[in-house]
Amino acid sequence: MRSIENFLNHYPADGGCDEGPGYWNVAGGRLFDYLEFLRVASNDKLSFYENKLIQEIGRYIVKAHIHESYVANFADARAKANLAGGLVYRYGKQINDPVMMSLGAWSLQRRNPIKRGLSGNISRQLFSIFDLQEMLSAPASQPYLRDSWLPDIQVMFARSNAGSAEGWYVAAKGGHNAESHNHNDVGSFILYKDGLPALIDIGLEEYSRKTFSRDRYDIWTMQSGYHNLPTVNGIDQKAGRTFKANAVHYTSTDEYAQLDQDISSAYPESAGIQKWNRTLRLNRTSGIDLTDSFRLSSNASALTFSFMTPYLPVISESAVRVTGIPKDEKASVSFSINYDPAKVSPSFEEIEVKDRNLNRVWGNKLYRILFTHLTNPSSDTVTFTISE
Repeated sequence: MRSIENFLNHYPADGGCDEGPGYWNVAGGRLFDYLEFLRVASNDKLSFYENKLIQEIGRYIVKAHIHESYVANFADARAKANLAGGLVYRYGKQINDPVMMSLGAWSLQRRNPIKRGLSGNISRQLFSIFDLQEMLSAPASQPYLRDSWLPDIQVMFARSNAGSAEGWYVAAKGGHNAESHNHNDVGSFILYKDGLPALIDIGLEEYSRKTFSRDRYDIWTMQSGYHNLPTVNGIDQKAGRTFKANAVHYTSTDEYAQLDQDISSAYPESAGIQKWNRTLRLNRTSGIDLTDSFRLSSNASALTFSFMTPYLPVISESAVRVTGIPKDEKASVSFSINYDPAKVSPSFEEIEVKDRNLNRVWGNKLYRILFTHLTNPSSDTVTFTISE
């Protein structure tokens, strides 16, 4: 009980898992395992499901769900996660959350546990056996929440329409660069179209000794330059608690959802940034506006804006057109990144994917779209519009 108290005392009040949905299974999910042991062993005398933090820890997995197996995968999280359906359902049942229960039932039923067996360790399987018939006959659906905001870990989730994967989906983050399983990604975002990935967070390669060493940020997938972020004077973000977002402000209306933040502190002083205000707006019917308004201590030597995608880009005079079919999917994804040709010039790099973890999700190739500023001024406002 003392151990769990310490765990809860360090958990953000919004219930957000800064390690991402893949790690929720061994964060919020393991908390629930313990709470069930305690409840059953005490014959229901020790039950803490009225606690708001415990409820919000459970609901995080609903908020981070995008479509089918796709989840909002910041930090060391994969873009595809196998939700532990029985666990999600039972957690939802204990906190009296029908939306969470329906997501758990959907995940469990699509797995077909009668044919394929129950997932998880033996304790989770034993608990699920007693609720199996109930879970197999329970209402099952994907939740598709329209908006969620986690103010403590500074993560926004938003989509075009509640209850549907159709249209646009965006997840964006502020936070800091000393989070659990951290990537240097303050101010980054991911974008989906009709439930399929468009602009992505790559995720993680297979773990190695280097992953958890002082050389962690030599790994390319950990670096801000391989997230949807700017590189300033050739310098990326740095790791550490002081490298963070400031002046973070979230807004949601029926027409749009927006995240404003100053990401200048995420970069070291050597980058020469005085202010870097980044505004990401999801216009629910038309797409995304990304605006970077910056002030530097002097004219830049180089300014580039990176966008990561699994599809081959095609460059035209004022737009980069991106079209492709995600790995293991049948439907295609198509969108344009519209830019001002008087300010930036586009190019792209092809990245061969050799790592098994990345290959399972994205296939053999990834692409890094780069917009290079033409004049490298000391201050400017650059806007990208992402649309059909």
